[in-house]
Amino acid sequence: SNVSFMHTNTLTVLLSSSDVASAVAREIAQIIERNNSESRKTVLCLATGSTPISVYAHLVSEHKKGLSFKNVVTFNLDEYIYGSDQVELPESSFRAFMDRHLFSCVDISADSIHFLPHRLLPGQSANDIGQQFEDAIAAHGGFDFALVGVGVNGHIAFNEPGTAWDSATRVVSLTPSTRARAAPDFFDAAAVPLEGFTMGMRAILGARRLVCMATGESKAKAMVAAVEEPPAVACPASALRSHPNASFILDYAAAEQLAQVVTPWVTGHERLTTDSPFASVKRAVVWLSQRQGKPLHSLTLDDFLLGSLSGLVSSGEAGPREVEALTRRVANDLTERIVAVPPLPKAGGKIVIFSPHPDDDVIQMGGTFRHLVETYGAANVHTVYQTSGNIAVFDNEVVKAIDLAASLSASGKPTPAHAAVLKELAAKAPGTADSRATLEVKGLIRRSEARAAARHVGLDMDNVHFLNLPFYESGLIDKNPVSEADHQAMVAILEELQPTLVFAAGDWSDPHGTHRVCLRLLLEALRRHDQPTAQLLLYRGAWAEYRVDEADYLVPLSPTDVALKERSIMFHESQLHPAPFPGPDPREFSVRARERNAATAAQLQALGLPAFSGVEAFVKHDWTCKAAIE
Repeated sequence: SNVSFMHTNTLTVLLSSSDVASAVAREIAQIIERNNSESRKTVLCLATGSTPISVYAHLVSEHKKGLSFKNVVTFNLDEYIYGSDQVELPESSFRAFMDRHLFSCVDISADSIHFLPHRLLPGQSANDIGQQFEDAIAAHGGFDFALVGVGVNGHIAFNEPGTAWDSATRVVSLTPSTRARAAPDFFDAAAVPLEGFTMGMRAILGARRLVCMATGESKAKAMVAAVEEPPAVACPASALRSHPNASFILDYAAAEQLAQVVTPWVTGHERLTTDSPFASVKRAVVWLSQRQGKPLHSLTLDDFLLGSLSGLVSSGEAGPREVEALTRRVANDLTERIVAVPPLPKAGGKIVIFSPHPDDDVIQMGGTFRHLVETYGAANVHTVYQTSGNIAVFDNEVVKAIDLAASLSASGKPTPAHAAVLKELAAKAPGTADSRATLEVKGLIRRSEARAAARHVGLDMDNVHFLNLPFYESGLIDKNPVSEADHQAMVAILEELQPTLVFAAGDWSDPHGTHRVCLRLLLEALRRHDQPTAQLLLYRGAWAEYRVDEADYLVPLSPTDVALKERSIMFHESQLHPAPFPGPDPREFSVRARERNAATAAQLQALGLPAFSGVEAFVKHDWTCKAAIE
């Protein structure tokens, strides 16, 4: 069963993105089953993007078990508008997305699938097309169920901030942030269409049942505006709160900034007392210090009362001394977690850093990486790059690499294979997927950069491993399904290296999904490998950072560490100025890392702890827990 952290009439917070997908798919399947039993059609409004992919996978699974889609009618929320000469349906279109993930896998009739057009022909009226689309929805009796996602700025479909809640289905200009987020699907930001067709808020809010699902840290800020702040056109998702039968279903990552999650003692969802778990008490005291702008040791009884933390102290003369004792305990606890390097659970054991992409190790834990090498010896530290990262390389990097290889050859000319790649790139249309030969070169570029960065950290080159997991090798942002070959590769590297301390990226819900898949693969591999003494530490930093109160280890960085880490990141030249797919954060990865590490250090200093140039945070994870995999 799903692990629910919170459930109200309009908000459900579940542990993981898989739990969210399962809950949403279950509700959709139940509606279809009920209507099928009554010989009634089911009218669905459906979303695209990375968030609902797992929902559709669950529905396909239900279809294989007997759920029929013959009486299902669908309308999709939006579509890109390509050039009027784009006759064939592009692979980057939302229609193609739905065909891949749902429609081609179930018994739905082609006549029951409704999409906004992917092009406008001369003389066609966008307003007329939008009205006809809404008329078709009405002719089918309206939506039984509408599934929507939410953008990082709170948009629904292509209804961007500022959209009126009674807006009609229409053509809109795509905002720079929306186009930047779509860039991976087109292999080039410049290839993303400038306009899109979107279902209006009027039609969406007309659904009898409306569910907004959101997963991942990148959606957390938007969910605060959608769920807790006063509804406003600045956040289209907040309009759902005016609907009589709408729900927000979030994973914990997307809910982590909600006041009822961050400070449940303030919102009334929880009352902290002296009998509460210390982890909860520590979180509250750290929050209070940050809220009041005071070091821990400067907090007073009045501060605790103002922070709704009266349950942690007594009234009368004992109160102030209890405040002192509690703040001292929290400060001591945090101080004990500041270590030069996480300790080995077993003396003489090996250390393995798993990196989803070829640069995550240095971006997210480059300083600790160096400390591990210096403390335990280069021979005992290994880094394992789980995927090739080959789709995240610009074409000009391939041209440069082939030119260098030709210059180093005896003939001074590209090999026939490389010449064929250059010819392909010269004729390549914007937004076109690469051939396998081009992807091979791009993968080699990323390997070379990863070796250079690892060498700079001080690692032996024999301890650098590349798995090239098959699930990633689709050549597209949409990856292949995880297969047994992926699992076997992960188990094999664990059996070969026999680590006692394992590091892995803890980004459960990164923007493109690769980190999440890589972590699940590692968790399953650890269970299959079954080495009870192996300890798993999670790192973050590419998309977000752990809070200081939740970290098990806080590794301080000196100015030299910060400079070395930044230089290690800069060895990944194909990911600079800017990275091909930077996600919602436009900063260079080196800048992100430096500023996030500095921010963590500043938090510790503000609490009254020692000052550092930067801090990397790590959290222990119990890989033996089956629920953690999902």
